[in-house]
Amino acid sequence: MVVADVKTLRRLTMSQQDMLRKILEKLLAVPAGMLGMVYDLLKKMVDEPEEWAEAIKRFLRKENPWPEVVKTVSKLLVFVKEVELSAIGAFTPADKFKVTPEKVKKTADVIVGYVDPDLQAIFDGRGIEPARDAEMLRISRMAKASKFAPIIRELGDKAATTFGRVWQMIEKQGHGEEGDLLVNGYANLFFIEGTDWVLRCGWDSDDRCWDFYVCPVSFSLGWHAVHQWVSLADSL
Repeated sequence: MVVADVKTLRRLTMSQQDMLRKILEKLLAVPAGMLGMVYDLLKKMVDEPEEWAEAIKRFLRKENPWPEVVKTVSKLLVFVKEVELSAIGAFTPADKFKVTPEKVKKTADVIVGYVDPDLQAIFDGRGIEPARDAEMLRISRMAKASKFAPIIRELGDKAATTFGRVWQMIEKQGHGEEGDLLVNGYANLFFIEGTDWVLRCGWDSDDRCWDFYVCPVSFSLGWHAVHQWVSLADSL
């Protein structure tokens, strides 16, 4: 088997030639049944050196060589983080998701500037959400443009959450502070449990308030890969 031509060998430094000899010695000692795997690994190192170099370093440190794969929710979403939310009592969305009067904006826990009329109609039909135990939510960034329905299908039984969980997260950033939710003008998207609607909330940096809209899951237009989805996580 020809490993390298003479010109290539001449270009190698003495230390590189010495390392090559050591590699060849080890290759000759590899069990015959493993040679195919060794060849496949070497080929990937040659074809995709940057990606595989980091993966192999992690493997040699006995770490997960592909953490980004573990943290990928689907083909359409890429993991950002997980957020643990405490237990929540019975929650009435209509009591919280309402426009904040101008006179109390400075003291309000959350400044709300707009509530979609369609959202108000959902509140009227929903009533009170039951209490929930502590849960872990998963925040994901859209990896590419997509409509809602394919994302929800891929998330499966982890797709939906509640208005109460949305409000718990909003309260932490009620005045537009940096945190888990985006406050840069892009949307935070939640598929609401028991409905066919996606809640879109975003911070309006001009008017200094949170705006809330809803879109049906069947919404025909795609969303660009700059928005953020919040769903249930696998843990807790």
